[in-house]
Amino acid sequence: MTTKIYPSEAGYVFANGFDLSGIDTFTDHIQGIAQAGEEYIILSTSKSNKELILAHGAENKRKVVLVQPIPNHFKHAGGIDVLDIDQNKWRIVVPVYYENDSDSEYKGAILHYLLSVEDGIHKLRLFCITKLKNKAYTVGVVQMSNNNVLIAVVIDEAGKNVQFLEYTDTNGKNCEYRNIRYNSPGYPNSISLIKHYDKIYFVGMRTTGRTRTGEDLIDIYEKENWQKTHAFHAICTAPAFGWGGSARIKDKKVEILVVEMHVQKKDNAQYVRYEKFYLNIKNNSDELKLETEIVIAPPA
Repeated sequence: MTTKIYPSEAGYVFANGFDLSGIDTFTDHIQGIAQAGEEYIILSTSKSNKELILAHGAENKRKVVLVQPIPNHFKHAGGIDVLDIDQNKWRIVVPVYYENDSDSEYKGAILHYLLSVEDGIHKLRLFCITKLKNKAYTVGVVQMSNNNVLIAVVIDEAGKNVQFLEYTDTNGKNCEYRNIRYNSPGYPNSISLIKHYDKIYFVGMRTTGRTRTGEDLIDIYEKENWQKTHAFHAICTAPAFGWGGSARIKDKKVEILVVEMHVQKKDNAQYVRYEKFYLNIKNNSDELKLETEIVIAPPA
């Protein structure tokens, strides 16, 4: 049974003087959204030289503080995810296409960034690149019980082929590859990995169809046996999981972010709208049990 859930928060990322023009076409649009800590939201886009957008602020109004391109030969930054390192540092994983005639064996990659604040300056530092045989569309990341880092990356356009990479060191250079194919609806744009006690869960988010007539669905699987444990129908307004979404566990809740397709313009202002959903974790056992958060009415 699929349960309907409504957003608990509607928010905005304002350009704050940065030029976000051009992220408003069918080919150049928002690709992903994730939150780092309480104050940062990161957007990814398919727009050349504007692939990563970092916004900072409190509550539901964030202002852009950094727009950063990805390196040459990489393009089409996809659905991103974040791993907390400590209170002031976060690991941002970014799936991309890779086009290099001198290195044609590889078609995609995961770019690993460190987000930090040093002397009041926001920095996104690329510290590692994992090249892949296939294009990379969206990723999820989680810290394992043995302190290794596990990354799931979707490597086909339909979203049905997921490759897992387990990193055995902090710099992300040593990893083991494992492919899993599973029969389920595809998640080509938005996935995340979350951990409850010692169990890891795969969160797949999708929009049925590419228009606003489709439904936005959230499916949660226990990773070890690919058993679906939860299914929700998210009643989004402007955003859609077809353009970007992510999930994390925060304060005994599963927090889910979803973003709209384009940068909006009004009265010389540029902004992007996002929404948040919350699912309460009901118990303290190792089995993840969720209940919907009561929302009196959808946000205006």
